Amino acid sequence: MPELRLAVIGCGYWGPNLIRNFVRLSNTEVVAVVDLDEERLGVIAQRYPSVVTTRDYRDLFSMDLNAVVLATPPATHFRIARDCLTHGLSALIEKPMTLKSSDARQLIEIAEKNNLTLMAGHTFEYN
Repeated sequence: MPELRLAVIGCGYWGPNLIRNFVRLSNTEVVAVVDLDEERLGVIAQRYPSVVTTRDYRDLFSMDLNAVVLATPPATHFRIARDCLTHGLSALIEKPMTLKSSDARQLIEIAEKNNLTLMAGHTFEYN
């Protein structure tokens, strides 16, 4: 079983690159991809048949995941990340992590309280 089972939330501009990179890692399994656009999900399903696709990120909470990667519009980062962290999922959030520093502090507190990893994505820093 892979060390890391994750879902990517958002497969618009940057999401497909993240999905491709995580699929290539031997110790990682991309279990699910979330996007509101059915057409984008169709492309992902065709390219990665074993990956579950859904339009609702809350579907992830019933899957056996360790983490999520957020590549959604910045205005959605805080709400989605807060929900995921609260449900025990570590999170890598593409920058900007949040639009307000107080929201970022709240995410940090939730992650620390639940012993989870919270990271901001920085191109070429972690890949």
